[in-house]
Amino acid sequence: MTEQQELTDKYSRITEENIHRRGHEFDDIGDHLAKELYSERTHFIYELLQNAEDALARRLTLAPDNALPRHVTFSLFSDRLEVRHFGQPFNDKDVGSISDVFRSTKTTDLNMIGKKGIGFKSVYAFTDTPEVFSGRERFQIYRYIRLKLVERRDLAPEETLFVLPFAGDEKARESAFSHIQRGLEHLERRALLFLRHITEVSWSVGGIPSGSHSRVQSDTDITPRLKLRSRIAGSDEHEDWFVFRRPVKEASHSVEVAFRLVCSDQQSPLKIAPVPNARLRVYFPTKRETHLGFLIQGPFRTIANREDVHEPVEDDSNDWNRYLATEAGELVVEALRWLRDRDVLDAEALSTLPLKRADFADASLLRPVFDRVLKAIKEEPLLPAHAQTPDAPRFITGSQAKVATSVELRELLSRSEERRVGKECRSR
Repeated sequence: MTEQQELTDKYSRITEENIHRRGHEFDDIGDHLAKELYSERTHFIYELLQNAEDALARRLTLAPDNALPRHVTFSLFSDRLEVRHFGQPFNDKDVGSISDVFRSTKTTDLNMIGKKGIGFKSVYAFTDTPEVFSGRERFQIYRYIRLKLVERRDLAPEETLFVLPFAGDEKARESAFSHIQRGLEHLERRALLFLRHITEVSWSVGGIPSGSHSRVQSDTDITPRLKLRSRIAGSDEHEDWFVFRRPVKEASHSVEVAFRLVCSDQQSPLKIAPVPNARLRVYFPTKRETHLGFLIQGPFRTIANREDVHEPVEDDSNDWNRYLATEAGELVVEALRWLRDRDVLDAEALSTLPLKRADFADASLLRPVFDRVLKAIKEEPLLPAHAQTPDAPRFITGSQAKVATSVELRELLSRSEERRVGKECRSR
């Protein structure tokens, strides 16, 4: 039997299995998943990044020293979008999963981002017939759960390619092109902040390179430091972060917090800067406002479209999301101690913390973070002190703190700004 006949027979068998499970009239459900489940039509960009991140995770688990590229490229044309990465090639289970729903290969691993088996269906907001080329697999998906063989495409060794031909007439294709172009332009560089494996995302429009985001682990002795870089329309922008991680339950799972760093020039010390409108991250941003000045990320259990997380079950100490929030609170305190010991914990850094009880109702998701930070500030030396003698403590507990006079407060903030902390900012 030739490879072509073998693949044709396999795709026919998978199609029959999908129809048996979902029914011949699955199209209406497919339309709902594709066009109504997500509030933003371009959400599929994050879903494809999720697919690439998980595929790279599998490849690097099997071959940690693999030297293949760890970037993802989006190539936008007038009639289609092409997406390429070098993750683990598709196998039979992957083919079955991507052509069905609620049959993900990643349901038992919270460290895998795409666990619900419906994320890929978001591409149907713009296409009717996505195509996949990976390893020996080459197929088109049509009517959501049906497969057929397609002609080979020229690929780099070990490359995976998704081709999304735009659906509809010329006007619909023009609309798809415009929407996706804006979606790529608005893809935030912080999407890379909590990924383990993708180090760069780039995109081109009509064959012309248009932008990229990259993530670089700092080569300084400050190990939690990460640098994000964006090159868009001739501009070159950077963000620096301290990212802290705490294993939870099993070593492969973790919660993370990230504090943004700023400095005015090479001679200035690093400083923590509040992050406006910080949203909870489940690898990628959700719509959940945290009322914090830093970012929290973890494998929280999300609703179907991953745009928000489930509220913790009241009085259930085993609730997973409540457990993660409790661990996140512990991690924030660990991070505060680390920042204090390196003279980064100044008044502005403290302003990033959960300070308003009204923002953290008793049963709310992040109330454990508020409670743990409040306890730490009361009991541990985490508040910058107005030291009047060289031997006086530089940090005190909340129970030791007294209200400063306006002169003392100005002196405290002035010294905080002048204090050298960590390494000097890298040259921009």
